[in-house]
Amino acid sequence: MAWANWTFILWGALHGIYNIITRIFKKFFEKLHPAFAWIINFTFINLTWIYFRADSISQANTLIKRILSFQFGPIDPTISTKFRLEELKTIFGIFKIDNPLFYTGFFFILALVAILSMKNTNEKLETFKPTIIRAIIIPILLVWGIVSFAGESTFLYFNF
Repeated sequence: MAWANWTFILWGALHGIYNIITRIFKKFFEKLHPAFAWIINFTFINLTWIYFRADSISQANTLIKRILSFQFGPIDPTISTKFRLEELKTIFGIFKIDNPLFYTGFFFILALVAILSMKNTNEKLETFKPTIIRAIIIPILLVWGIVSFAGESTFLYFNF
């Protein structure tokens, strides 16, 4: 029988403590601006997942210290090339924009806007109300999604 690694046990304990704290101070957390509450939750979840993934607690602590002190080294430039979609290169090419960091920043800003402004499945969803903007955006996203599937992609679990 295999036993759980201490990192997994610590990860579970931290999540349990976080749940207890958020329930005890529920009124405080409800008064926070949604964006600030989201940042707190997002940061906690991502930092504690390091314990889940690390081989040891000391390895996780070292990694967290490096992240919090911004000592994580240079970012691999090939990462930003993943955000340079052909469709966006065509659109932004009109404006003579071909900086990989621009594409990366564009996606991060787009994701932040989506996260902070769109409702999730736990929130009360409105009934769909057709508008001119939705009538323009939805077909564009549909066609873009279909065209994007035409590209070649590697199988996600190939290396596992």
